[in-house]
Amino acid sequence: MSGHGAPVDAFIAKDAAEAEIVRGVLEGAGIPATVFAEAVATSVFPLPVPATLDPRVAVRVPADRADEAKRVLADAREAGKLLPAD
Repeated sequence: MSGHGAPVDAFIAKDAAEAEIVRGVLEGAGIPATVFAEAVATSVFPLPVPATLDPRVAVRVPADRADEAKRVLADAREAGKLLPAD
């Protein structure tokens, strides 16, 4: 990811699909973005995922582009390209 400063969370998505949509909106506006999921449940056994596991996924941008990213996402939300904020 290009830009200055450590990556920061610009958006917390409810799932990976929403995170990818947000990443696409940001990259379409020229803002480099990555999807980051801390809690990834993997197992060699077919066990159910614990209900306490948080499925939310962060979309991160360079720190120096965070304010711009939030404005782009607010504009996209107003234009109906993203679901309203919870």
